[in-house]
Amino acid sequence: MNEGSLALVGISMDVQADEGQEKTSALLEILALGNREIMQGMFRDIEDVFADLDKTEQV
Repeated sequence: MNEGSLALVGISMDVQADEGQEKTSALLEILALGNREIMQGMFRDIEDVFADLDKTEQV
């Protein structure tokens, strides 16, 4: 490999690292939002969710 090829590999790795950090950040934001909703009581019991799913399967 020449220096130009090595530079492109380095840039590619930097872009991949940035994309990974963006995905990690997005997942952490989703987890934080879910946690806030749980703390505010904005959730349903799993039994109710499954009961609703059973109802929709019977239709």
